[in-house]
Amino acid sequence: MLRVARPQTRVEQVARTVEFVVRLAARGMEVTEPAAVSGLRQPVVTSTGVVTLWVYYEIDAGCRVTPRELGGLLRHFHDLAILEKDLVEPWEPFALISARLDGARRDGIEQDLVDPCGVPEVGFGP
Repeated sequence: MLRVARPQTRVEQVARTVEFVVRLAARGMEVTEPAAVSGLRQPVVTSTGVVTLWVYYEIDAGCRVTPRELGGLLRHFHDLAILEKDLVEPWEPFALISARLDGARRDGIEQDLVDPCGVPEVGFGP
């Protein structure tokens, strides 16, 4: 599978993501790992952006995960991820949408639709 990063994404950021996933897999987390292609080092920088290649797995459409199982997977992920915190930037959930929210405010969209959770604007901008 091919993953193309957003145009503004730095190659270093993508490289950290690849290394993060490799480390999680080495610690026993079942993850989709970067594809091993002879002579190819990831990420790949092309004229149109940064690209990574990943192993593709068929999905079992009948597979269902219970909330308890999902919680266990998330706990396992966080337990392992904290060990690799040097590769993970602080999570800013609104960073990607802050410009869109600002545009909606300028366009006069109702405040309760733009900020449905009452999240303060401070700290979420560039």
